[in-house]
Amino acid sequence: MSVRHFWLRNAVGSTVDLMSRSLFLYKPTGLGYTRSMTFQRVAEGFFATSLNRLGQSAMAGEIVFAGSDPYSEYAELMDWIATAGSLQLGYSPSGDSENTFWAAAQIDAVAKAERTIGSGVLRVPVSVRLTGLWSRITPIVAEIAPTASPLTYPQTYPRVYGTAIAGSYSFTAGGHEPAAFGVTCEGALTNPVLSLIRDDTSTTIGVMALTATVASGATLVYSSVPLSDGVWVQSSAGTLTDMVSSLDLTKNNFFRAPVGIPCTITLSADDTISTTATLSIYEFFVSV
Repeated sequence: MSVRHFWLRNAVGSTVDLMSRSLFLYKPTGLGYTRSMTFQRVAEGFFATSLNRLGQSAMAGEIVFAGSDPYSEYAELMDWIATAGSLQLGYSPSGDSENTFWAAAQIDAVAKAERTIGSGVLRVPVSVRLTGLWSRITPIVAEIAPTASPLTYPQTYPRVYGTAIAGSYSFTAGGHEPAAFGVTCEGALTNPVLSLIRDDTSTTIGVMALTATVASGATLVYSSVPLSDGVWVQSSAGTLTDMVSSLDLTKNNFFRAPVGIPCTITLSADDTISTTATLSIYEFFVSV
């Protein structure tokens, strides 16, 4: 029989297993959701919804320290949390790490007590506030490979005519709320454009149009994930430069894909794209 599993993950990707023999989360609650809803009566016995907003999820439980030195184990975990930066809570209902959902989280209460007489374990009630929906980076991590070069007329027209299409990827997002994206592509890139088209209506959902050059050796980094959305250029040394000021702010730059609707995402630029872009699709779930 499979057993559900929990993890904590910090800003640099280090994880703490919350289901080990010496440290485990016991009796977790609050894994569902709440909605704030108001109604207006439109006829006798009939009500129209005038407000329907998803509430913030709050999870509670006990972390049980059952090793040989529970006080030291508790102190180590508190030190890890204090220096973690941002935190994410991982949850796998089936216990399978390949089917894990992650949510941004903040631990807002830790009620330390003393060791239980007899058993010798340290039971610590905790409260966790989720600051985002459960997300899954789907197995669809697509490489948008280069497929074409721009048309150039160096004699008559000393400029690029048209665009170089790095490629497109078609998909249908799952989940409960619109999906977000992460894209990385190494330079050189001139004025890169990332667009999302709804296939059934050929409607443009959003366009990220960056007026800038990404040098060879640098990397374009894009995210439309709420709370961490943005566009950056990462140098070969790892330094990130915020590029939001170079966007066309008249466009929907940080777009998301509707659930269950076939869409196509495309990357292009003003010059030949000789590198490969990597796309990650983030599907969001209210409860899992």
